[in-house]
Amino acid sequence: MEGAMRLESEEELRGVVARQVEACNTIVYCAAFAPQCACALGGCSTGRIAAWRLDDGAPQQQWSWKAHNGAVYGLAFADDSTLVTVGEDGALKVWDWPRCELVRSVVPAAGVQHPEINDVVADPQSHAVVYAACGDGRVAAYDPRCQGQARVVGDSGAAAYCVRLRRNGRQLLSGGEDGLVRLWDTRAAGGSAAAELLSPGHRQAFATAVPPLVPHQRWISSIALDPTDNWMACGGGDCKVTFWHLPSLLATTSCPTTGAPQAMCWLDTPDAPLIVGCNESSLYHMKLNGTVSLTVPTNNQSVFAIASDPAAKYVVSAGSNVVDVFVQHEHAGLSLHVAPAAS
Repeated sequence: MEGAMRLESEEELRGVVARQVEACNTIVYCAAFAPQCACALGGCSTGRIAAWRLDDGAPQQQWSWKAHNGAVYGLAFADDSTLVTVGEDGALKVWDWPRCELVRSVVPAAGVQHPEINDVVADPQSHAVVYAACGDGRVAAYDPRCQGQARVVGDSGAAAYCVRLRRNGRQLLSGGEDGLVRLWDTRAAGGSAAAELLSPGHRQAFATAVPPLVPHQRWISSIALDPTDNWMACGGGDCKVTFWHLPSLLATTSCPTTGAPQAMCWLDTPDAPLIVGCNESSLYHMKLNGTVSLTVPTNNQSVFAIASDPAAKYVVSAGSNVVDVFVQHEHAGLSLHVAPAAS
């Protein structure tokens, strides 16, 4: 009897240690806020999604569930009660929020290779379509209300890493492995109406810009749009952030960073700064003229995700199993930890 009790205790101890090791090695790759409350969500390398209520006196992790077989790379709310997630397993999943119950899962047809889906964005106007950046180069549209397969908006031929939608819902921007940002017409099939922003046809913009600019030579991993929808910022492997005036498709300035930009968030308030996270432990607050107005330390050695709540009261950044919460954008009010999965 003592031997059996000891074995049970050892098994419990192994389980506890395994969960603690998993928590310590967890990476939060993406973040989002629920539309109607100060609830932050993080998608993790373990395939789990964690969520915290920030308006509580002492925020605790309130939800955690297994969402994907592999890392979670993107989160987006199609409407107040519909959460869409994508990840390493190539699946797009639709969840009933906040019950965290799976409504449907859209995966490639049988026999088709499952490329990872690296990012997802929802159309806030229609609530009937989300756009995904796929590892095989496709930019695809899904209807979260039905089980149908994706409609291809465009195909860049190189892995797509990030995607953002302009407020009019008709123009989509994607960045990827080839160092180009593409502007897609969401109404066109097959991407025939795509415009490459960093293409030879736009080199005159670089020639006349002050200071002189050069196209991105390495991958584009993050894109952000300002509240007016007139400006875009992009950055990636060549350690700089470039600002574009979208109505004229002209690049205006660039700002060097000491690390590769991996996440960006433009707060939805007038004259708000662009917040940039790189593969280093600080956040940059940048102005449109390319200057850094503030550098804020974080508790992560590398920042993969930045998100702001709808009221722009909170900003969260994440990279490891620690999620930093910034109040008024300038100082970390508290740090949240991704709790280990229950046994």
